Amino acid sequence: MHDASTGDSRQQRISPFLRLPLLMLVGALTLGATVGCGSDGPPDCDTGCRMEGTYALTFAAPSPLPAGCTEAGLSLPTGPLVISSRSGGAGLLVATLQGVTLEGTYREESGLEILMNAEATSGAGVRYAVLLEGRFAPTPTSVTAPAAFQGEYNLYRLGSDGASCTLARELTATRQ
Repeated sequence: MHDASTGDSRQQRISPFLRLPLLMLVGALTLGATVGCGSDGPPDCDTGCRMEGTYALTFAAPSPLPAGCTEAGLSLPTGPLVISSRSGGAGLLVATLQGVTLEGTYREESGLEILMNAEATSGAGVRYAVLLEGRFAPTPTSVTAPAAFQGEYNLYRLGSDGASCTLARELTATRQ
């Protein structure tokens, strides 16, 4: 390069060293701005957000609840299950079911499986635990695609005071 003010004609040596990093930076910025983004809607998401939504629960075999459960004010949930993915790591979920926050995980080994649990206190002051597990069939393809899973809802009374309550029910959850 020729400098007209000094008459120096030496080449700039810094440009070969910056060329590759600059090209990589521009490529990364361009790729990051376009991956998953289309003009026709929201970007694609990972498996966790494809499960998000509000699910209606249907329980199989509506047999009477054990006496210890009804005495403690515990029952099967009637409200919807609301699932959302959780930031902070792949495979984490959070859900609410009748005011109880469940936390858990999902995995994709032989189909999409979820496992969530919570501890809470009933209106009668009784501590209990909930375990919800299920398997999606088929795996949801997007956050708006139809989705359903089959699994089991387990309810356990915690503590030693009062009659025991252990309940396990098969369920089907369908995204509304």
